Amino acid sequence: MIDENEFSNILNSTNIFNAKEFTEWDWKKIDEILDIVEYRKELITELYRRRFFKKMLYIFMPSKNLFVNITWVMILIG
Repeated sequence: MIDENEFSNILNSTNIFNAKEFTEWDWKKIDEILDIVEYRKELITELYRRRFFKKMLYIFMPSKNLFVNITWVMILIG
């Protein structure tokens, strides 16, 4: 079980609050955060408080053309 300090450290390490560009975010850490809140639902309030979801959803807004303009590279996951 993860405690709140460790969760906060992982959240900060995503770079979502520090980086100006979403391309600098640590997407593996973001995935880890989403996995954690799946089991620890009380931590979702921390994500709302820190505007995590607002920042995440911003790049997916069609009017911003951020997500659709990402250069995609096929990577084999194994």
